[in-house]
Amino acid sequence: MLRITSFFTIRAFESIQPVFVLSIAACLVFGCTEESSTPPQKVTAEVAKKQSSDWKTYKRYKGEEGYYFKDYNGNILFKGKRWQMSGPFESGFAPVAFMVKEEVKWCAIDSKGSPVLNCEYEKVGPFYKGLFPVLLNGLWGFANIEGNIVIDYQYEDYSPSINPKFKFVVLKDNLLRFINKEDAEVLE
Repeated sequence: MLRITSFFTIRAFESIQPVFVLSIAACLVFGCTEESSTPPQKVTAEVAKKQSSDWKTYKRYKGEEGYYFKDYNGNILFKGKRWQMSGPFESGFAPVAFMVKEEVKWCAIDSKGSPVLNCEYEKVGPFYKGLFPVLLNGLWGFANIEGNIVIDYQYEDYSPSINPKFKFVVLKDNLLRFINKEDAEVLE
């Protein structure tokens, strides 16, 4: 078991490259293999039918009025809709933030610009291996594409796992734990 005494992560929504601080630490301790050649995870058949493959070419831009997306031809998407903040599209979904009663609230949109999560979160991470990391009341949990919380809010932080045995590395009570492929928390 690995105990973390000081813990720092960098949330890099302003950068296209995600930071995998926890995963790398877990990799050093437990070993892992690179899974960069693995294609993006498929979502349910119903959602996959709705998703256009064009999302892979969507680029995020920051303008004076907020973040927006363009396709590979340079066309502004989603009728020019702007968001306070945004993450990149991953597997057909992107985390975005709105102003709700003078407070920033996060949700996620699909490749058509439609919300797939309620805009009630303090932050939403990129869609990864079938789940959205969601922050509420200072704790991270995980929601599926239907917006259901499948892993309750209980983690201080998270990072996507580069170990193929796990989806996420999470921090709880200063201990690294893992979310496995069955969406269950395990200690390794």
